Amino acid sequence: MIACENHSDLCGLVQCARPRRRWTRLRRLRRWVAAALALFASILAGCGQPTLTLNDAVTIAGCQTPIEALVEHRSPLGDVDQLLGIEVRFFADGAPLGAEKTDRRGFARHCCFVPAETKRIEARATVDGVDVTGQGRLYQWDPTRTILVCDIDETISETRYSTLLDDMEADTGSAPLPDSSATLQALAGRFNIVYMTARPRWLLEKTRRWLVDHGFPDAPVVTAPTLAEALGVQKFKGGQIEEWRTLADHLLIGIGNAETDSEAYAANGLLTIIIDDDDTDDFRAHAVVLRNWAMVGDFFDANRAELEDAERLRQIIATEGMLKRPLIRWQRDSD
Repeated sequence: MIACENHSDLCGLVQCARPRRRWTRLRRLRRWVAAALALFASILAGCGQPTLTLNDAVTIAGCQTPIEALVEHRSPLGDVDQLLGIEVRFFADGAPLGAEKTDRRGFARHCCFVPAETKRIEARATVDGVDVTGQGRLYQWDPTRTILVCDIDETISETRYSTLLDDMEADTGSAPLPDSSATLQALAGRFNIVYMTARPRWLLEKTRRWLVDHGFPDAPVVTAPTLAEALGVQKFKGGQIEEWRTLADHLLIGIGNAETDSEAYAANGLLTIIIDDDDTDDFRAHAVVLRNWAMVGDFFDANRAELEDAERLRQIIATEGMLKRPLIRWQRDSD
């Protein structure tokens, strides 16, 4: 149970505010500007090379599974209009599923019933005489579970952008935030989880590898197709939440660290949980702000019945109902 300093275990409304220092916002902005410049330079070096990336997909019993691939000439701005009409062939554990042609943005989308035992999906195409392939993973979801969206940078990762953006295969410099892996592993047994990050698509494999290397639960990873979408974080995440809701409408919880996360989650009716250990006033009233992942675990344990029941949680969010949470700032030390 969450312990509050005034000995009350009842929270205020789901809508509650917490602080963040202005200098922290500026520090984050400087990091992302530096990251964007490094990203632009590194991608520019590979312009013109055809690539194919395949999104992770989710299947729910009795429903068709949407599978999406992006074929592009690697470009800092994601200009892939010239790839209209490229045929993309889709496979499940090597068995053909069907084929679709790319639209003006380079996307090919295929919807079909996928065998329940499938673990890996693949897409193949030929661009300018070059064969390209993309690999993705298929997840079987329990349709009754609440879906939880989790950000990556500064939410579960103390991201070191110099190692994230270099040409090495693995990000060896970024460390997980304390308790983030263990807490999400525990939640994975009770919720469907999606990692949603504004990292550009070319970092998808490196991001997947980092999550595995640091013991995070296996779950779909969603990245931004282009640099423009990567920089427009709030719009990108809002659009992705809407798309995922067409597959499963139990997407009701979002965890992040930034105002863009907070605004994107709230605009789409998610219970918004922000991880922040600063001490000024920055987040608006809709966000539940907790100081670390140990507190996140406590929050989910204290409200287990409400958060795991999707219909009950939907009603709490709609009516600004009550959840147990700290009423004042406090620090729960990690074990």
